[in-house]
Amino acid sequence: MQVYNISNQIHDKMTHNANQPKTFREEFATMLPASIKQIEQAETGGVALGFTMVPEEGKQVVYGMSARLSEKSTKDNPIVQIRSNLNGENKVYSVEIRKINPQHASQMEMFALCSYADYAGEGTGSTFGSYHTLRMMQDTAETSGVTPTVSDGESAVDNFMNAKRNWISICTQASALLKESSEMSVRDLFLKGRKLTNFLERQEF
Repeated sequence: MQVYNISNQIHDKMTHNANQPKTFREEFATMLPASIKQIEQAETGGVALGFTMVPEEGKQVVYGMSARLSEKSTKDNPIVQIRSNLNGENKVYSVEIRKINPQHASQMEMFALCSYADYAGEGTGSTFGSYHTLRMMQDTAETSGVTPTVSDGESAVDNFMNAKRNWISICTQASALLKESSEMSVRDLFLKGRKLTNFLERQEF
């Protein structure tokens, strides 16, 4: 009677798999924040939430990014589906809103969060959406030298997907710069920025 050592077979298989080089998809997945998962196929339904563009500096390239409320989204676990053509590839991401930490989040996470805030009636009320307000606050802080700009050599894709920032700090610092102005458009941005800051501070993750 021949006896097979099942435990050795399992160990050998696990060792073999562990030694195999990861595919690009597996490597890429390890880089994504805990709130984001790349998925195979976009859902056909869901409410359209927002749209933004990611320009590649120094190149005549602009990537499109859209946000939709996932069909799997619930009040307790809101999920936003992001569709993009970053790097010229059509990709779909599922973003769990409750897992986003505004004090340490990427622009992609914040695009999803701001889009959901507008949908839930907690956004800034901006004609162009809360994410536009966020970017205006970021631009204010960067051009004033309060926060660092994009690192030299960093692509727009890496900056959008992987660069983590403290968005509450950025909005707070930008608000401090804007509050003394009496110009109507600046005052409007200040008020919207404060509303956005308050929303971000209320987030639980």
